[in-house]
Amino acid sequence: MKKTMQKILMLNETLCLVPHYEGKISSIIYTKDESFKFEEKVETIINSYCLQFASNLQGRIQASRERFSFIKNPPIVISELNTIVAMQLPVLNYPESMWILDLSFNVEKTNKQSVIEFHNGLNFKIPLSKNAVMDRKRNAYQLVVECLNIQKKQK
Repeated sequence: MKKTMQKILMLNETLCLVPHYEGKISSIIYTKDESFKFEEKVETIINSYCLQFASNLQGRIQASRERFSFIKNPPIVISELNTIVAMQLPVLNYPESMWILDLSFNVEKTNKQSVIEFHNGLNFKIPLSKNAVMDRKRNAYQLVVECLNIQKKQK
């Protein structure tokens, strides 16, 4: 099971990891073409993914807070070399956040909430305003730019 999860994440086609409770605490990894259910929590999966690149989730969060002064729910750099950045968003009716790895999603306003939609039509209601989601997305893109700058310096 763990090797399957790692292969899915390493394909770099992951859109997001979303909490999903079905008996046991579990999660769903959504890719561009399909989805995969796992018994592990989202936080466990994202931590495993971070460990593939030599740091755990808490280390990545701490680095974002210290280096970029992000305070609450900071985006993280998972891999500078591969420019893999993830951001977290709350999900309706779940205490655990979702993690988004594909930042090319659209955001639509709905009352005091918003809906994010990926290019394949996958969408989620988010209990944040459109502005709050866009602020988090901008912060994540700031990390993407930082990764690209690091890559340029190494060439």
